[in-house]
Amino acid sequence: MFQTGADVVVCMQFINHGVLLNSQDTNFRGVLDNWPVFALAHDLGNVNAASTPMVFSIGHARDPAIKYIAANNVQQQRSSVFWAHYLDFNTVISTFLGDYSNALTRANAFDTRVSEDATQVSSDYAVLVALLIRQAFGATELMVQKLGPGSYDTSDIMMFIKEISSDGVTGQYPNAWAAHDVGMSFSCTHYPITLGHNDECGNMLIMALSYTQRTNDTALIHTYYNLLDGWAQFLVQNMLSPPDQHSADSALGSLANQTNLAIKGIIGIRAMSEIADIVGDNAKSSNYNSIASTYAQEWQTLATSADGTHLTLTYGNDSSWGLTYNLYADKLLGTNIVPELLYSLLSSRRAWDINSETKWYSAHTNSYGVPLDSRQTLSKSDWQIWAAAFVTDNTVRDSLIGAVRKYAANGQSTQPFPDAYDTLQARFVVELFYRTRRPLAARFVVKQHHQFRGRYTDLISGVKPIPAGESECGTLYSWEENVVYEYFWRGGGSFGGSLSVQLKRATIRFG
Repeated sequence: MFQTGADVVVCMQFINHGVLLNSQDTNFRGVLDNWPVFALAHDLGNVNAASTPMVFSIGHARDPAIKYIAANNVQQQRSSVFWAHYLDFNTVISTFLGDYSNALTRANAFDTRVSEDATQVSSDYAVLVALLIRQAFGATELMVQKLGPGSYDTSDIMMFIKEISSDGVTGQYPNAWAAHDVGMSFSCTHYPITLGHNDECGNMLIMALSYTQRTNDTALIHTYYNLLDGWAQFLVQNMLSPPDQHSADSALGSLANQTNLAIKGIIGIRAMSEIADIVGDNAKSSNYNSIASTYAQEWQTLATSADGTHLTLTYGNDSSWGLTYNLYADKLLGTNIVPELLYSLLSSRRAWDINSETKWYSAHTNSYGVPLDSRQTLSKSDWQIWAAAFVTDNTVRDSLIGAVRKYAANGQSTQPFPDAYDTLQARFVVELFYRTRRPLAARFVVKQHHQFRGRYTDLISGVKPIPAGESECGTLYSWEENVVYEYFWRGGGSFGGSLSVQLKRATIRFG
């Protein structure tokens, strides 16, 4: 049985009569206009034992799925790949439903393989990966260019992921640094955000080398070699002492001379050395390697506290510290420009090295993990898992992973698994709206580092504020409260902007 219509009408129909009317409300409208819903019901009869499952399918199809701007400002209409293989939507639905049994078998086999691999790190890690792999897959879409009615270019399939972008090839993007993202709203004129110049340049170089190392496919770095080289040159000029800017933790505000941001850029420069070597540009490979090595030595001096116990959040501020999760990229790529002893410093208390950093995290762990930095108790689960991938003590590694798992299982929030939360009380940071996001896929990195490299793709991303003087509006649905919020955010350049949230007739104002 099914029925579409206003939420109150459909709900009361089932409550009062126990059946739906198999009727459609053809007054198509927005979600806030008399709240249209689609209800499904099935009479299971008397249930005395396990029975054959009742399968419901809920899908969301749009065509075209995205408008893609190619070279010379050519705009392509791109569709989901499945449209290239089926003549009509009824065939899509019948094929999808008919494949349920086979799909379940494939899914179970995949889950088993993932669980076996992840359990070799820890049982807590296996639980997290099982939860988060769904969100990682759900954040990607395969697109094909639509040439005309029923005609698609299947030789040109692209995967799109929200929150990361790098034009620089088509000529539409004019800056020397990599773009941050494609924006919250494709119609907004102030996106892509370009506040984290060094952050995104480092990201793109690290990912390009990681892909090449794991696939042995050099076509990507050959095709975009000049673009990659340009980003590396930008890092050389700006990275050792990064100017005041946002990083992936932009909700906490901008800072100059960020230790964590600087090491990402230095590793990015070293990655460009490896890329140049693979391409055969020996002169540039040698030059970038020399620069990265020199910068790494200077960075260690600038970033280490005077007593040698920890890395600082910003150069020269000995009382500050942060979760230096970007060190993971050094392990991922095998560039080894950071001394091994430094990783241990984060785990205990000794003269600073990686071992020291391992020890430092151990001494600054709250009930639900290690805060992002010394300014507050907020943390992000993805960055804690990155740290778990490079620390030198398995006890500290398991503590970081266990804290994230503890947060996921505490039952204090009905939100889809968020990545930002308070490490003292496990409070979901509702002000950030960080939930069910694709960056959660970053939690696969521990399995990569612990002898399972190459099976999963690294997904590196940032988060973004609204720049000062600009604004963003939209809607957000709260599963916990079953309401839709209309929001208007006027940026303050960090988390200090004003946010007006309208709940139907009531207005709430934060900050």
